[in-house]
This record gives sequence, C-alpha cells and structure tokens, in this order.
Amino acid sequence: MREPDAERGEGKDTRRRQNRREARRREWHQSFFPESQQQA
Repeated sequence: MREPDAERGEGKDTRRRQNRREARRREWHQSFFPESQQQA
C-alpha cells in the first residue's frame, strides 16, 4: 500500500500534531493526578 500523505509530508505533520496534543493532555492529566503518572 502506498502512503501518499507521507510523500506529501502530511502524514508527518499529522503525527507531530497528534504528539503535541498527547503531550498536552498528559501534562494536563499529571497536573490533576500527579501520583497517577507512575501507573501511566
């Protein structure tokens, strides 16, 4: 299967955007549940 999104660079941008969103959500979660970051 081809990956036209990766060829155009859209896949990389989407992955970077998802990583940024995940990092922000992880920081938000730790700010409310600092003790749970050991489990996660």
